[in-house]
Amino acid sequence: MNFLGCSLKFFFPPCLFLCHWLSCLYASLTNVLVLLLKQQNNNYPMKEWHVEHMQKTIIKYITGFSDSMSSWQAKQYLKFYNIGNVQMMIAYDAKHGVTKEEILLFIDLVRSHPTYCDLQSDNLSLGKLNEIEKYVCLHIK
Repeated sequence: MNFLGCSLKFFFPPCLFLCHWLSCLYASLTNVLVLLLKQQNNNYPMKEWHVEHMQKTIIKYITGFSDSMSSWQAKQYLKFYNIGNVQMMIAYDAKHGVTKEEILLFIDLVRSHPTYCDLQSDNLSLGKLNEIEKYVCLHIK
């Protein structure tokens, strides 16, 4: 095995061949790792924030208008916390990773947990909660 009259051992010593083989193996393993990481990426990086936002939105809507609100807070509540806007906010949160099961689980939590006993005793709050549940069951996938 001569190449232009020279031995291949001169051009490719065993240690160089081994180094080249190891570098190719490392490159292929690196490519496989990158592909795996791309497949396992977080499709919803702010999901926790959207879950908290959904919870705050529901609580603020069913709590209702308070006498202790300032006039600015009252205007903001009347502007942003009607059923249509609340439905849009919940749909937006669902689009960003909040599941239907998480929403319904939170609604059940509001109905049964002792920390929300003041809302559980108010029929208007329960009616608003029923509206939200009906919307979630029909429109959120």
